[in-house]
Amino acid sequence: MTNEDRGNFLANFSNEIIHMGVENKYLYAVSSKNRDTNGLFKWDLATGQKELLAEDTSTDLNRVIYDQKTHQPIAYASMWKRTIWHALDKTLQAELDFMMQYHPASDVHVESQSADNNLWTLRLMGPNNPTTYYLFDLKQKKMTKLFTAAPHYESIALAPMYPYEMTSPDGLKYISYYTLPVGSDLDSDGIPDKPMPSLMLVHGGPSDERAQYAFGGLLQWLSNRGYATFFVNFRGSAGFGKEFMSAQNGEWGGKMHQDLLDQVDWAVNKGIADKGHFGILGGSYGGYATLVGATMTPDVFACAISIVGPSTLEKFMPHWNVDMMSITLGGDPRTEEGLKFLASRSPVNFAHQTKIPVLVVQGAEDARVPQAQSDLIVEKMQKAGVDVTYLLYPDEGHGIVKPRNTKSLWGISEQFLANCLGGRAEPIGYKLEGSTLQVPVGADQVKGLAEILAKNTAPE
Repeated sequence: MTNEDRGNFLANFSNEIIHMGVENKYLYAVSSKNRDTNGLFKWDLATGQKELLAEDTSTDLNRVIYDQKTHQPIAYASMWKRTIWHALDKTLQAELDFMMQYHPASDVHVESQSADNNLWTLRLMGPNNPTTYYLFDLKQKKMTKLFTAAPHYESIALAPMYPYEMTSPDGLKYISYYTLPVGSDLDSDGIPDKPMPSLMLVHGGPSDERAQYAFGGLLQWLSNRGYATFFVNFRGSAGFGKEFMSAQNGEWGGKMHQDLLDQVDWAVNKGIADKGHFGILGGSYGGYATLVGATMTPDVFACAISIVGPSTLEKFMPHWNVDMMSITLGGDPRTEEGLKFLASRSPVNFAHQTKIPVLVVQGAEDARVPQAQSDLIVEKMQKAGVDVTYLLYPDEGHGIVKPRNTKSLWGISEQFLANCLGGRAEPIGYKLEGSTLQVPVGADQVKGLAEILAKNTAPE
């Protein structure tokens, strides 16, 4: 095999798992070339022959682990509803089953292996089980607890998570999840005793993220405040194969949003969600989807929180490649026709239709979604008489991450949600202390916010 052939082959495995056998004869790689979902391949470096070792036709492989002596793959994980481990060496399957069944409500992640491959460090995590590390002795099938990453959660009743399957009208299959408040489902059948005020949480990306079965502090907090929370996937989410991811092309604000609306209908029809008290929350792409929900389907949601979300697709983001994003978004901003299409999918052009309270959150140093994106839609909403509140953080970028700022963001958010959805909320009080928060617009729309801001800025 020539060097050019090797280079072409390796190029097909860019950004994928690559491992070399200890004898330097075989290369192991995960690839989706000429496939929908990826597969684990063994490549004979001398002959160029490729052998498929493992695949899951419904989802991408999640993780591959290797024998520490031979460097050959011994097991892989896939994730449809949950993370499932599969042995390539069938003599190992009993050990994998043991570790998966040790704590049935948690998924298992293999963090490291000893040189003789007999001791594994495992990370166990479930929606209502905080991250805990164990040492797994394969020969003895013995688990030894090492430590819990967040021990303060161990004494708290945490909310369970339920997966649900969706099929879009055009035949795309995917998984999403919902979390119910503790005590809302007395018979534990996954359906609350009465429809709950609800919130849809839309992930960012979209093509490098997906909702999954896991512990989430935000989900637990929202559950504690009394909300059923729907952590959703949709066309374009990662991990479901190339066809599913490519189905986003030209569908921002179109079928991608319809996937969200279908899940609202599903939740209401199942008796899980109260149709009149269903909010939407998201960051980055999820912030865009939130703005779409508020402006383009103004009768569906009761309120919206958009965090660093683009408001117009006509002005490409600094990090976007124009050629690639023109395919993804379905319109080329360099052409009149493309601009017209992008305008039809830009929430800012529908801001006047908004009927619900909106909370817009922005970092002034955001290099991915510039502040101008939020400034523009807030201005349009304000002129249209929308109940909009604008939280601006001068020292934050693409996301609000500094503890003193996140405390203020969620302290304000729970008051905002309580007002429109009716859940529990603590007074904002001390939660603004140390924050760099600025509220250019709408402080009076959130209970207690204007008073605290006035007090904090009053002369001594």
